[in-house]
Amino acid sequence: MLADKASVHAAGDLLFVNFHHVCNDADLPFPQLHHVTPDRFEAQIDALGAMFDFPPIAAVESALDAGVGLGGPSCVLTFDDGLADHYATVMPILDRKGISGIFSVNTAPWIDRRLLSVHRAHLLSAAFSYLELAAEIETAAEASGVSHRVADVAPDLARSQYRYDDIETARVKYYLNAVIPQAARDVVLERVFASRLGDEADHVNRHYLRPDHVSALSAAGHTIGLHTHRHLHLASAESHVRTDDLCLNRALLNEAAGPIRWISYPYGGPTSYDASVVALADDLGCRFGLTMKRAINVPGADRMRLSRVDNNDVVGGKRPMDWAELRT
Repeated sequence: MLADKASVHAAGDLLFVNFHHVCNDADLPFPQLHHVTPDRFEAQIDALGAMFDFPPIAAVESALDAGVGLGGPSCVLTFDDGLADHYATVMPILDRKGISGIFSVNTAPWIDRRLLSVHRAHLLSAAFSYLELAAEIETAAEASGVSHRVADVAPDLARSQYRYDDIETARVKYYLNAVIPQAARDVVLERVFASRLGDEADHVNRHYLRPDHVSALSAAGHTIGLHTHRHLHLASAESHVRTDDLCLNRALLNEAAGPIRWISYPYGGPTSYDASVVALADDLGCRFGLTMKRAINVPGADRMRLSRVDNNDVVGGKRPMDWAELRT
């Protein structure tokens, strides 16, 4: 039985919980693609609601600006990557429950009509395992001038980003997303995707939010955030590349939803953003930044480095952490 809010959490606690795919099993291109079904999503919201309030985002912003709590333990639901089911499935559920969320959107698919590299990787890993793909990824990376190998990835670095995976899978994922430079990564994943799964056009059409979907989310009272144009690993990108990328992301989202105040740093782990990335986001008008440091935020938290958990980390998830772990 869920405990009473006040007996588990302090009044100033602020928990951000992140989701990606929320859809029915039958809607998936590959059954192994990580997702939450709508029924499980609603059940998890209800379980969290027994412990936390779901405040309006404007109230959250005011509290963060002032460095104070919201008066009771509070939870904000966030949704990354600009996926089509955020409009088709998530928005109706949140609207029916009177909950406002934060949707951080990649915009390159609007222009390129291509899958983002991160989603090529997701789809490939849903059809195959990362370990099956590792040799092919290394071969394609070597052909693109990358000298490092998966074996060069330090296990602790891989574990810091991918806590749910076995260590060998985590090393392949870290190699792909953080070691291979962005331009080379795009080429590597295009080659592997074409070799293994063929044409990606059909996947693009059903995978992403459209600009009018983002406008509708904003009009319904939800908050739109930056997530970079191409889902960049910002800390490892060259300065001019990340500046150009974030400026384009902001321009497209401003057009769809008005001024943007939030950013969700792609990947969100400790090596995916740094002080220069935070400074750039601040320069671009962002007042609030979401990481994937797994912790509960307390009054006075750094508003540009807010902690956040995966939906699997909390009650109703696959591997819920003890609340005490989220206070360390």
